[in-house]
Amino acid sequence: MPHFGLMDESAMRKDEAALLRAKLHLRGGRRRMRQKKYAAAIATLYDAVLSGIKWYILSFKGESAVQADEGIYLRTEQELFNSLVQAGVLDGIKEFENLDGLVDQALTGKVPPFDEDQVVTQVERWLTQLGVMPFNEEALPPEDPNTY
Repeated sequence: MPHFGLMDESAMRKDEAALLRAKLHLRGGRRRMRQKKYAAAIATLYDAVLSGIKWYILSFKGESAVQADEGIYLRTEQELFNSLVQAGVLDGIKEFENLDGLVDQALTGKVPPFDEDQVVTQVERWLTQLGVMPFNEEALPPEDPNTY
């Protein structure tokens, strides 16, 4: 994954780690999409959204972040997404379901035809709604060109 070797999650607060991971995975997902590594790109962009959701939840829980972190893992990705839609933070339930299905297919090695730009644009939209974007990519640790 794009964050391997670029961050030490154990040395960071959980919310900070989730935010950096979301940013690194967005950057890595875009690169993989440009390289036509579709299965990896889709999975990486999906993880960027999930990391952004985790950051959003943890960053607004303050003292109870550890309990919130435990609760995050007890819920499905769809439940987490839907809860933020209900709270008015995110939109696009159908688009998230489509991305989730695309990830499932990509993980089996069967990537159906899809609109690359639309997927990236939707992920960026969600990350903007969560407050992850915009950010300065120059401030991120440099990518290792040898990573997948």
